[in-house]
Amino acid sequence: MGNNFVLEFLRHSKEVGSLLPSSRFLANAMLENVPVDKIHRMVEYGSGTGTFTKVAQEL
Repeated sequence: MGNNFVLEFLRHSKEVGSLLPSSRFLANAMLENVPVDKIHRMVEYGSGTGTFTKVAQEL
């Protein structure tokens, strides 16, 4: 999975913002104070891998 991010970054470095996908550790840290139990819908924009949505569903 990580290789795809690197290749896309090399091909489109002005359009791709990251060499690697966000980790579940980053998602956990960023969602730590978000009341996900009160969220009815969550939209994750971008061409990522859904890491933040997966973590939110597990909380």
